[in-house]
Amino acid sequence: MLNWISKLDNIVKERKTVLCVGLDPQYNLIKELGFENLYQWGTSVIDATKDFVCAYKFQLAFYESLGSQGIKDMERTIEYAKSLGVLLIGDAKRGDIGSTAEAYAKALFDTWGFDVVTVNPYLGFDSLKPFLDRDDKGAFVVCRSSNSSASQIQDILVKYKNSDIKLYQHVYHLIENHDQKNNAGLVLGATNLEPLRTIRILNDEIPLLVPGIGAQGGVIEDVVPICLSKKHNGRCVFPISRGIIFPDYSKNNLEDYLSAVNKKANLFFDRIGSNISF
Repeated sequence: MLNWISKLDNIVKERKTVLCVGLDPQYNLIKELGFENLYQWGTSVIDATKDFVCAYKFQLAFYESLGSQGIKDMERTIEYAKSLGVLLIGDAKRGDIGSTAEAYAKALFDTWGFDVVTVNPYLGFDSLKPFLDRDDKGAFVVCRSSNSSASQIQDILVKYKNSDIKLYQHVYHLIENHDQKNNAGLVLGATNLEPLRTIRILNDEIPLLVPGIGAQGGVIEDVVPICLSKKHNGRCVFPISRGIIFPDYSKNNLEDYLSAVNKKANLFFDRIGSNISF
């Protein structure tokens, strides 16, 4: 059985892409477009982008906000995406301890079938362990996020082996020292280049999930070369949501919208790919 990192390596090698489309279904916008539900929207976006991606990232908050119907639409969309053989990422940022963390892991991996999920490390490693103990599954651990106020917490100086380092670096060392099965990746935002450089110097092999390109201002030509694993020519995933799924377009009909989505995905695919030698 392949672990999720080997699966990612194989997908990137086969598809020659590290682009991930983020499915963040803002219900009001989707209704304005004329879609009947999140499932119809999600499968339509997948069909318009499937030639350009290594992964789809489901932002659970948008589905959960619609209650049971949103969850049903998410489940059906996940099943549809599975047939493509790409990596499925559950963006949930879960973080709890004991049986609660185990239940979260069971829901995300067994009930919904994600390959890898996002988790929050700030309750300590025991809150992460259930997500990293599976042979075939794993987690992207929030390390240094892309939001503007991240520095208020994640750049605080802490003691580590008699030196002062930033908290996000301590998170990396926590994973390095305790992830026995090597099932962890890190979330590092594209809006701040220093943490990307720092972590890649420390570890060339750990997978990175790098949000923040597009609407948040991360620049592909600056970010992509820093993030690439030199040994594996990849090991990074660039999720783009709003920049692809809600482009500027003529609202005359769904065909115009989906054509715009396709063109945006193709544009990001080309720009990211031009910085990688597959």
